[in-house]
Amino acid sequence: MQKVIISFIGGRPLPNIQFILHHNFDYLYLISSADSAGPNGNKQKLLKALPASKRVTDTYDVPPYNIKATIEVCEKIIALNPNSSFIIQIASEPTTMSIAAYQFVEKQLQNKVAISLLYSSRDGVVNIFDEQAMLQKIKINLRNYFKVYGWDVTCKNEENAKHLQVAQLLVENIEVAHTMHTARQFRK
Repeated sequence: MQKVIISFIGGRPLPNIQFILHHNFDYLYLISSADSAGPNGNKQKLLKALPASKRVTDTYDVPPYNIKATIEVCEKIIALNPNSSFIIQIASEPTTMSIAAYQFVEKQLQNKVAISLLYSSRDGVVNIFDEQAMLQKIKINLRNYFKVYGWDVTCKNEENAKHLQVAQLLVENIEVAHTMHTARQFRK
């Protein structure tokens, strides 16, 4: 059975990036709020930050406050992928899009479709329809985090001895630095 992820995006792309990088899938669809789909919008930031191995199958833009339009796009994606399992990921999109996702998944579960609704927060991911759901922590590496914000970070190779000296200096002086910082606050 093929695995399909439908990721909703409207606000910050970081929760979507974390989720997508963490999961394996056969197809990835993005449903974005139309107001985040512009040239410098969050949808573009997400697309630029994804590695080639996490290719997007298709994207759809919906009016941010139109529940019916959001449900219709979800129905279209389900119809395009018969005999698949589905994960709908919600994170930072407008609340009405989340409501549409909830209504859609609830109906699909009644129709015995293999589907989950996962909510991504800063603290992790939780399955909305699983009563025993535990928060699942998801982390990404620093390079991917910077990429989400449009920064191309390269690392320099430095001698480990220099790093160890700096780390040792910091560790030895943490209490002194903390005391000095606190003393400056009280002088103000």
